[in-house]
Amino acid sequence: SRTMELTRELMNPPPGRVVTVTNQIDALCLAARAHLQLNESAQAQAILEAAYRASPTNVYLMANAVGVYSSAGDFTNAMTYTDRL
Repeated sequence: SRTMELTRELMNPPPGRVVTVTNQIDALCLAARAHLQLNESAQAQAILEAAYRASPTNVYLMANAVGVYSSAGDFTNAMTYTDRL
């Protein structure tokens, strides 16, 4: 889908193009939301967990992960990230 194409571009910018960490997190969360809307929860969880493992102290990432899961009605996973804050 177009959403996934755009998120891949933001997560893997072409040479010479700088994408901020904040924008990369936004792209990851957008991809996770798209997977959740397609009932692909394992893929969404893999994206967010990989990002968390890469940056376990990034509060912006954790807060956005809470939002991703909350908006999908997955309050169990939302609480997991809330507890990590």
